[in-house]
Amino acid sequence: MSKPLKILYCTDQLYKHGGTERVTTTKLNGWIEYTDNEIHLVTIEQKNNPFRYGLDSRVKIHDLEINYYRDVSYFSMNNFKKTCFYIYRLCKIIRSLKPDVIVCVNSGPVNLFLPYIVRNCVTINEYHASRINEYKLWNAQKIPFVKKAIYKLAHLAEKRFTICVVLNESELKYFSSNNVKVIPNPILIPKYEKHIREKVVVAAGRIAKVKGYNFLIEAWEQVSAIHPDWILHIYGDGDDILQKELEEQAKGLCLQDRIKFCGVTSNLNHVFFTSSIHVLSSYEESFGMVIVEAQACGLPSVAFNCPTGPGNLIKDGVNGFLVIPQDSNALSKNLKYLIENPKIRLDLGNNAILNARKYAVSSIIENWCSLFKNLKYKK
Repeated sequence: MSKPLKILYCTDQLYKHGGTERVTTTKLNGWIEYTDNEIHLVTIEQKNNPFRYGLDSRVKIHDLEINYYRDVSYFSMNNFKKTCFYIYRLCKIIRSLKPDVIVCVNSGPVNLFLPYIVRNCVTINEYHASRINEYKLWNAQKIPFVKKAIYKLAHLAEKRFTICVVLNESELKYFSSNNVKVIPNPILIPKYEKHIREKVVVAAGRIAKVKGYNFLIEAWEQVSAIHPDWILHIYGDGDDILQKELEEQAKGLCLQDRIKFCGVTSNLNHVFFTSSIHVLSSYEESFGMVIVEAQACGLPSVAFNCPTGPGNLIKDGVNGFLVIPQDSNALSKNLKYLIENPKIRLDLGNNAILNARKYAVSSIIENWCSLFKNLKYKK
């Protein structure tokens, strides 16, 4: 039996609502549940807030109290002194703990300096966002000089990490280094809840332009014209100004009674178990965690086939439908098809459940264990 590892995760905080926060908490708890490894978490601005998604008490917490000024860049003069404290305090913890593995979760200063300040330790750089936009700008030579310099430093640093981990195969083409591996995000497979599926199509994600809710509202106008007894529920918070614009868009189309902005929920699984179809209208998704969460609850998804997540999670016509990005007509057509064909909706939902099981926490932790087993002797 191999010796347990001491694993140190670095992230900014785990008290806010968000996909990265939820996934990181799930993984930390998974390490505790399925392995004997010693797990440590370093945050830079937890600010004594409770952990949003319930962190296992056996995870050892170290908050550096850096508390960056969030209205300016990490790399501004206002934050320079804070970054110096960050490096000093993190180095102190690393010297004290002597971890076998350090995992960086968020992008930021730590990703630039960590591989240069540690020795005799496996370093992992986790990516939770797609590199597609950076890749496009870089090749089009449209990146401002300062940002280009930061990107260049980041690319040099990532080559010094032992491994960079991305969420799907589609992301590999955006990396030039040869130390990139694919490990998808885990989900907690919910206990099945038997409910009557209501005439509800559900979307979930932060209120942000990248989520393409304007296209979804356009599509819903066509759906609602034929199926006025169905309602679209949108869960999430974020940009208050954008939400008002979206609400005005719905009102202008006389959909204010057929589209409901539901805010944040602490029980998204229950929402999925009582809905009939999941829809995703994003411009891009690095993984599409919400797709797998909906699948685990038996919902087929209709999603824009945007870069880079949905196409890796949805098999068209098997557990959902992939449609042309930013095409409201195609989105509405597929939503209407599922509404009008409950048997197909049920079959796709059952297939979705089978697909979601591949992302169970135990399976993903096993993938990480295999990665560490192969790396720890190459420190």
